[in-house]
Amino acid sequence: MPGLQIITTKAGRAALVNAEHNGTAPLTIAEIGITAAVFTADADMTTLPGEIKRIRTISGEVVAPDTMHVTIRDDGSDTYTVRGIGYWLSNGVLLGVYSQPDPILQKSTQSMLLLAADTVFTTISATSLTFGDANFTNPPASTERQGVIELATVGETQAGADAVRAVTPATLSARIATEARTGLVSIATQAEADAGTDDQHAITPKKLAQRLTRFAPLDSAAFTGTPTAPTPANGDNSLKIANTAFVQKAIAQAVIGQIVFEARTSARAGFLKLNGALVNRADYPDLWAYAQASGTLIAEATWANGNWGCFSTGDGASTFRIPELRGEMLRCWDDGRGVDAARGIGTWQDSQNRTHGHTASAAAVGDHIHSGWTDAQGWHGHHGGTTWAGDHAHSVASSPGNGQGASGGNSVQQSGGAMATSVAGGHSHAFDTEGAGNHAHNIGIGGAGNHTHAITVNLDGGNEARPRNLAMLAMIRAYLV
Repeated sequence: MPGLQIITTKAGRAALVNAEHNGTAPLTIAEIGITAAVFTADADMTTLPGEIKRIRTISGEVVAPDTMHVTIRDDGSDTYTVRGIGYWLSNGVLLGVYSQPDPILQKSTQSMLLLAADTVFTTISATSLTFGDANFTNPPASTERQGVIELATVGETQAGADAVRAVTPATLSARIATEARTGLVSIATQAEADAGTDDQHAITPKKLAQRLTRFAPLDSAAFTGTPTAPTPANGDNSLKIANTAFVQKAIAQAVIGQIVFEARTSARAGFLKLNGALVNRADYPDLWAYAQASGTLIAEATWANGNWGCFSTGDGASTFRIPELRGEMLRCWDDGRGVDAARGIGTWQDSQNRTHGHTASAAAVGDHIHSGWTDAQGWHGHHGGTTWAGDHAHSVASSPGNGQGASGGNSVQQSGGAMATSVAGGHSHAFDTEGAGNHAHNIGIGGAGNHTHAITVNLDGGNEARPRNLAMLAMIRAYLV
């Protein structure tokens, strides 16, 4: 649908993300800012360059999923030229901007500004947007909505070929009367109109109004073949027929981006593994739209620096990257609670144990002694002397006679049947005692004093901290099948 291409700002897109981060939140466009400046619309804008004023008398309605019909009115006496406009939300966030080199319009002191245009929002759905307190709007009329329309003349009604202009009761009656006069059709009576079974007579507006007032709504015609119907707008809760396009889109808005865990090794149809893959935006337009509205779309370099739970902008033109969940356990985002403070959504966090200490000690053994012993010393003897005997001789019993002593000068003399030795002189005798044999000596050892012993605590466990767990495949809904 043609219209002013509104560039959605990053701040505006972030404001549209709902609290569950699975869709858009309803927001109100409260003011339209106008400027005469020529500038290049950019998603990073937070202010409208050269803004002249903001207009609160605005109105609008959704005419397509990405398009709103907007009406702006300024009854003031200002004089200005409009080359750009900005959409301001009720919370003060600049939602989107538009600019062009040539003037969109010029307002003089005596004139009233009345601008009506279809505005197309890039990258977001317009269905969650509403307007302020103004109650005027003039979109083009269609079979789906009220709006501005031109009335058909009698001649155009008589021709019956115009599919754009509206027929009034007066022009319809004129045509019916003409048909009746020419004999082409006859007017039904009220009874025939009430019966609703006559296909030969025409019903005048008056008789039709009486029938609709008197009877319940006409029964719906039975469908044959493959019936079709216009697609209702997003969020339509009326009794209009919900065709397959409407149902598909409603389902897509509800499920695209949802993460599921299953006991399987391959992704089911409609899903992608959450393995950090780089994918084409054109292949998964619904998921790309979800990523842009999620509030977790970041630059590729930022994603690679530990922000693996986010989406990345990929190459910045045709690709984007999905989150990486393989081998990770999930932790709910703190979102200001303070339990896991200063933590960005989608960021990775390494394992860690809570800070703690271990105490250990050894009991004192008190003052004590140690027993000991010596080895056996082997055989040994003791030396000593005899007591002094003085001069003396020894007598020896013998038979009578003389004899020669042994060599050495000693002689033996026999006398009276006894034999005596010569005096030996004073002397002593040296001798060795008998060996004492193998033995040992006892040794005493003094006390060591009070003391303790150092204790070593050995390491235990593996290279990560983890609770009991089960391995499941993480997938994200990327498209409908």
